[in-house]
Amino acid sequence: MYNIDIYNNSEFLLNKKIPKKIINWITVLLILLVLFLIIINIPYNKYKSYIGCIKFTNNSYYVELKVGESDFPINISNKLYIKDKEYKYKVIGIEKDLVKIDLKLDKEYLSNNNIVIINILSKRTSLLNLFSEKIKKGLGLC
Repeated sequence: MYNIDIYNNSEFLLNKKIPKKIINWITVLLILLVLFLIIINIPYNKYKSYIGCIKFTNNSYYVELKVGESDFPINISNKLYIKDKEYKYKVIGIEKDLVKIDLKLDKEYLSNNNIVIINILSKRTSLLNLFSEKIKKGLGLC
């Protein structure tokens, strides 16, 4: 063992066993890597929150949302949530920074100038996509 030469003592090197601690560490690291890759690719929903004002005209109720330029397109999924209850909606009109949305609300919300917090499903993504977008944005690639 003192005078090991890989060319003359190759039989000794081939028959030498790897310690169990190293094998255990490698298996634990591989399992953690696989779990990390699985978790980072699980898709989840991204929501945007808005404060909506309920208005009443022509015998119907609609909701006005104040949005910015970066919030468009707003009509991707046609799903919005008020207090964890899903509603289908349709965009009636857009004026400057106000979007008018037609939806069938519960009776508890139906009063003129009532304010509700609305969460609109913006997109479905994963952590891997989110990280890659942030890196590209930081490098100025998009």
